[in-house]
Amino acid sequence: MTLVEVVVALLIFTIFVINAIAVLLRAYEEVKITRHREQARAILNSFSDQFVCLGDADPIYLTTLGATGSNMTWKGVSGSGSGLPITLGGPGSTIQATLTRDVRELDETITSGQIITSPAVDAVGRMVQVTFSITFTVNTRTITETIFQARLIPNS
Repeated sequence: MTLVEVVVALLIFTIFVINAIAVLLRAYEEVKITRHREQARAILNSFSDQFVCLGDADPIYLTTLGATGSNMTWKGVSGSGSGLPITLGGPGSTIQATLTRDVRELDETITSGQIITSPAVDAVGRMVQVTFSITFTVNTRTITETIFQARLIPNS
């Protein structure tokens, strides 16, 4: 083998090694994103379950009516109208996420999608739909997970 052949072989080998490392790094990033998405879905399911099971009885929630659709306020926890801050991940790989919610009254007489400001209450109570969303960013990629839930609020 001549020196030129050795250099060309080494160059080709180096390109293969660099490509293999790039593929492994991309795979690691995808695993990290998947882990964060699974944690986000678990958090959404937890809040959704609490809303369905406890609703107005839970001190975290205070349901009110309003024209904005963001009719739920965080009570007893630190949060704002822009959402509740959540930390996803584990040691060495944490990211900040924001949990938001949108609560609306359901009324079968309205089909245009407009927001209900004075709900129709029937004999058993009123239906409320909540949309929980969690948004986070990983390497300039914004990811949003959402869950919808409906619940009957019985008459007092």
